[in-house]
Order: sequence, then C-alpha cells, then structure tokens
Amino acid sequence: MAGAVALALVTAVPLAALALNEDGIFVGNEALMLGGAVRSTVSDGSAAWYNPAGLATIERRTLMANINAFTYRSQLIERGIGVEGGSGADIRVSNVNALPGSLAFGSSLSDRVSIGFGLFVTRADAISTGLTLAQQLDDVAYEFSATFDGRSQDYNAVLGIGFRPNDRSRYGATLVLRYARQARTTVLWNALQATGLDAVAGTSVQEQLTQSGIGLILGGQWDLSEIVTLSAVVATPILTVADTLRLLETNGSGFSVPGDGGTTLRVQQLRQLSSDGRFAGPTRMHLGLAVQPGPWTFAIDAEARIEPQINGPGVAPTWNLRAGLQVDVSDRVSVGGGFFTDRTQAYELRNFGDELLQFVGGSLGLRVSNFIRLDPDERAPQIVRSTILGVRYAGAAGSYGALTINLDDNDVRTTRTRNRVHDVSLYLGAEFAF
Repeated sequence: MAGAVALALVTAVPLAALALNEDGIFVGNEALMLGGAVRSTVSDGSAAWYNPAGLATIERRTLMANINAFTYRSQLIERGIGVEGGSGADIRVSNVNALPGSLAFGSSLSDRVSIGFGLFVTRADAISTGLTLAQQLDDVAYEFSATFDGRSQDYNAVLGIGFRPNDRSRYGATLVLRYARQARTTVLWNALQATGLDAVAGTSVQEQLTQSGIGLILGGQWDLSEIVTLSAVVATPILTVADTLRLLETNGSGFSVPGDGGTTLRVQQLRQLSSDGRFAGPTRMHLGLAVQPGPWTFAIDAEARIEPQINGPGVAPTWNLRAGLQVDVSDRVSVGGGFFTDRTQAYELRNFGDELLQFVGGSLGLRVSNFIRLDPDERAPQIVRSTILGVRYAGAAGSYGALTINLDDNDVRTTRTRNRVHDVSLYLGAEFAF
C-alpha cells in the first residue's frame, strides 16, 4: 500500500514551468518612487527596460544602480497535503533573501539621439520548506512527509536607443537578452506500520530548467501639453534560442517482516527535454499618462498581458494597473509612492504545486540629492549624486493545487486550497548624472 501511494505522489509532481514575471522586483529607482508607473516619466538608463523612448530625454550621462537589501516572504498554504476524511498539514514558507538589483547607464549621442544599456535582475527566488503528516486508520499507522527546495533567477542584458524627431515626441527600441535558470527538488515519502509489517516508499524529483532568448521592447512618448505626457509600450515574448529541462526522478521502496528480513528497491530515471525556437512569456502592452504641474508628478500605467491559455487552446488577456505620486519637497529632497496590481492568468489547478495568486501592493521612496562642483567657479553643478531609500510591499490571496490522499483507493488527487503570500522588500539605490 505504501508503494501504491508513493507512485501516485510521483505522478502528482508537475514539471517545472518558467514564470516570466517582471513585476516582482523594481529594476529602477524611478519605478520605486512611483510604484512602477514610469512609462511616461522615466528619464535614466532604466528607460531601456521600462520605455526606451525615455532615453531620448537624457541630456547628461547617467549611471543608475539599485539593490534589494533584503526581501522577506511569508506564505501559508492551508492543508497543502491531507488525508481524505482525516488530518491535513499546512505548508508554511518564511524566508529572507538578499537579492541583486540592477545597473544601467544612459548617455546622449546628439541633440536628438541617446542610448542606454543595463543589466537587470527581474527575478531571484529561493524557497525551502517541508511538512510531516501522520494518520491512524484502524490498526495501521501512516506517516507522510514532503520537502521542497527551489531557486530561480532571471538575468537580462539590454541595449536601447531613443530618438527625438521633434520637441513633443520621442520613440525608442530595446533589444533584450535573457538568461533564466530554475532548479527545484521535491522529496515525497510515506511509511506505514502495521502488525507484522513495516513499509516505506518515496520519490525524489530534481528539475533543472535553463533558458536563453531574445526579446524586443518598443515605446513612444508624446507631450500633449507642457505638463501632460502620454506613453505607449509593447514588449514581445522572449524567443528562446536554448531551452533545456533536465529531470532526474528516483523512486524507492522497502519493507520488513519480523523474522523474515526485508527487501528494498530503487529505480532512477533521467530525462532531458529541449524546445528551442519557441516564444515564452506574454506579450505586454502598456498605456501610460503623467501629469507634472510644478513639483508634483502624478503617473498612471495600464497594462494588458496577452499569452496562451495554460490548460487549453486560445489566448488569455490579463489587466494590471499602477499609479504613483511624487513630490519634490526641495531641489534636494523628493518623496514618492504608489500602488500596483500584479494579477496573473486564471486557470484550472490540475497538478500539485499549481499556484494562482493575485497581488496588490505599494511602495514608498525617498530621494536625497547632492550637487558636486569640481570647479568652484562653475555656476552649474558638474555632478549630481542621489541616494534612494524605499520599501515595497505586496500581498496576495489565491489558490494552490494541494494533495489529498485517499487511503482506501491508494491514490491521490489534486484539490484546490487557500494560498496567502506577503512580500516585503527594502531597496537601496544610487544615481549619478555628470
């Protein structure tokens, strides 16, 4: 019986899927100050990522860097594994990660043309958790255990160009080179103890997914008046040039009978799958508006994601909204903040580990600038140095594909359970204009 349940647990473990979510980390300091609503206002090297048209507003050389000093994640999955009609165990995740950030440079080539390039980390997750569940049925004692370890990173190298044909419009394009890596280990085992029999069975699944590809970002900005700017951005899916999934599955079982010894069995299987030349991730379209009267900046950004249905034919659109407000308190100090949604495609949860989360969050930021004159006789500062401090919070409520074990049929099935996540990130950034 233990082996039968373990085999069912094996089939419930899904293959890894690459989640290309660019919204989990702010890759620019301006994005932190406005809650990500920067498509109409961005004017430093991070414009190569958010809207390459913004590169055309760069009049001096700019160097931007930021890091996530730490990110704290708390997640609760209610009854992640349970016995039908019996006990269940929650899956709890609580971890702190020190994450890399971004580095970008922008410079004007002429009065109308500017370039920008950068290195952006848009995803860096590390999760480790486990649980144990015990159940007594008549004279048989069952124990189920599961551990999960996973890491994922997305690295992006970008090169963008911005062009200003006149004083009221700007256009730009960015080439994106992406390398993504995901590794996950899932260990599931169950044991039973009855009169005259001890049995154990389990499985270990190790997944490694690497993906390299290219994408394109096109953007425009139009000044409708002295204080109002409209923007539009289209980001294509990533076209993979190398996409490999390596799956190592190990199954084992054993039993012992008093007075008759015991036996063990171990089977290992390695699979490697490649699927180069396909599109990964959604097409992302943004429409933004910014109003900048005096020291105030109000910006709003509406996003539509178009991607294939996860569990069926056709495409699935998803909408998100970001809005922010920034105030220049003085020529040296600015404060800002914003809110955002990060909704994902709704789909049927068919496998253990399938996850559906709809995030809502906000950010607060403080920018302090210093003006450095290398020549005391210069009236205008030659270097402007800015330090940015900020915090980002995102909370989500959603669903999770949980395992429900049926001991009568020696089988498992995927059921829907509640899933709650809280993310808090502390940011530290610096900018130089020279």
